[in-house]
Amino acid sequence: MSNFKENQKVNVKGTKTDPSARPGKFVKTHPGARGDFLEVLLDGSTQSQRFRPSQVSAA
Repeated sequence: MSNFKENQKVNVKGTKTDPSARPGKFVKTHPGARGDFLEVLLDGSTQSQRFRPSQVSAA
């Protein structure tokens, strides 16, 4: 399980094409057979996305 609280501000690691970290708010954890996914609502976005825990860090 992740140690993030609901609505906690987090940073999502960027991609190869856009390496800058993207700020957002933590929504909830989705446990899965191959590891957890963290649901994050990125700032300026209306739809939340799921990321691997290694991509998400506390802001």
